[in-house]
Amino acid sequence: MIYTMNVKEARMRSQGYPEHLATTEFYFGYTFHEQPELIYAFDTYEFTDYNKFRASHWNEPEKGEHRRTQFPIDCQNAFEAGRRMVTKIRSRGQAGTSTAVGA
Repeated sequence: MIYTMNVKEARMRSQGYPEHLATTEFYFGYTFHEQPELIYAFDTYEFTDYNKFRASHWNEPEKGEHRRTQFPIDCQNAFEAGRRMVTKIRSRGQAGTSTAVGA
């Protein structure tokens, strides 16, 4: 599962996001018989032009730099996690295990 959020990691953890998201992750695991890998993308860039919005509580240059350096890493991590998840699900299907709920 890929979570993109406009907060930094410390705030996400202090506000209990992982605990709040655990239900979604549980049902994903129940449905696909595999717990999902979790990818968090923090401090995401929200607008293409910050000048068009009242967003003074964000530091646009800082967010831009974070996006420039971190976004490619987040994309690669998400791609690799997706590939691993598909491989797990497919290998289970080839072994004759159904991935349908209730099977």
